[in-house]
Amino acid sequence: MKEITKKLTCVAMAGVVIASVAGCSGIGGGKKKVLEAVGEYCDAIVDLDVSTIEDLSTDDLEDGDIDLEADLSLNDKNIYHGYASAFVSSVADTLTYEIDEGSLCIDKGNATVDVRFNMVDHEALLADEELTDIDLMLDAMEDADTSDINVTLTLKKSDEGWKIEGSAEILSEVYDFTKTKDLFFFERIENLEIVRIRGIIGFSYEQAQYEMGGDWTLAHHTSDSYFGVSMVTQRSGDYDGFYAVAMYNGEVIAYEQDTISLILRPEELGTLENGEYNFMFFDPEGELYFGCTIISEV
Repeated sequence: MKEITKKLTCVAMAGVVIASVAGCSGIGGGKKKVLEAVGEYCDAIVDLDVSTIEDLSTDDLEDGDIDLEADLSLNDKNIYHGYASAFVSSVADTLTYEIDEGSLCIDKGNATVDVRFNMVDHEALLADEELTDIDLMLDAMEDADTSDINVTLTLKKSDEGWKIEGSAEILSEVYDFTKTKDLFFFERIENLEIVRIRGIIGFSYEQAQYEMGGDWTLAHHTSDSYFGVSMVTQRSGDYDGFYAVAMYNGEVIAYEQDTISLILRPEELGTLENGEYNFMFFDPEGELYFGCTIISEV
């Protein structure tokens, strides 16, 4: 498999002087402890172990831009929508690392060492237009290209042992795949009439219902302040686990959990442009239960 390489070098914090290779000293005495700390830190990254990562970092990760606890909750459907949870979890399973022990440099209470992380090239998978459903995408991971992320870890010795500096930058690079919070594969329902709504921002209200089979119907409605789609049913029960998504030009613009209705409101989303809006409703297993396209025209 081809490998695509990225480079990230973490610079020491102000006041910390990192020795050059020629000036490294004390490698024999401190090597074991440093490599143990690096191995534990890298294991924690691969295992998505938030607590250990925080313990081995000099950074206060809770104060930065990264939300490690949320980003690594890969099975949380409130954070990862649609098929994103399955995708990022599978990417995480491919994450490995290798420590270049020959690059280790120790100078008193400071140390550096190079580490290579490797994982499937998730960006290439997302860009592949032939992967039209989640099963195809997950199957493609087995033979997909991989991507290297080369980092230089900077460590500082403390009373609690060796700890990694600049952890937030490293984690942002290695966990870049967790930015995929929304992943949907939309297919227009062929036997459903395309709903055309005119005059979204006007003084009219209309509602039409279309039989969907069983005891479900589809209702679409518009007024002077909103438009949207609802799945209407006479059957009893709650809708825990159901969720609804609206997309415009391939971008997710609205998401609601535990519902079978989704309304788009200009005061919340800004101007709603003319064009095609895809509405999708998923069952608790993440399968597309129903979808339709609304074409808005003024």
